[in-house]
Amino acid sequence: MERKDSMKKIDLAEAKSQISQMKYGLIYEISDVIFDQMDKIAEINWAELIEGYFFDDTAQIHIYDTEEGLQAVCFTEPENARYVDKEYELIGKYQQIGKKVKKREYLEFDEDGQVYVSYTRLTDVIRGV
Repeated sequence: MERKDSMKKIDLAEAKSQISQMKYGLIYEISDVIFDQMDKIAEINWAELIEGYFFDDTAQIHIYDTEEGLQAVCFTEPENARYVDKEYELIGKYQQIGKKVKKREYLEFDEDGQVYVSYTRLTDVIRGV
């Protein structure tokens, strides 16, 4: 898997229209951090956005602030990818969304055959026990 084949820069307007199709959003604003299901996020304050990760099990849209303004990239789950899934407990106010968050680490090999993590993204929230 070449990460560059799975990631593409997208127009900000397109990204904003596509995020509602994602299952979850993790949004860092100047005055708040929001992590919830997309259908429960009432509003995103784009003027305060530092970065946001909008994801489901097949893709992630990352919107982030730069000197040139907000930019967006979309990562689509590649076929035949090598990866490791890890789970992390949610604490505090984030436990209302679920018990754990699942993170996927995509693995590639360098020229010496050593494995390394080429990309990391959130994929799901685990509810219940």
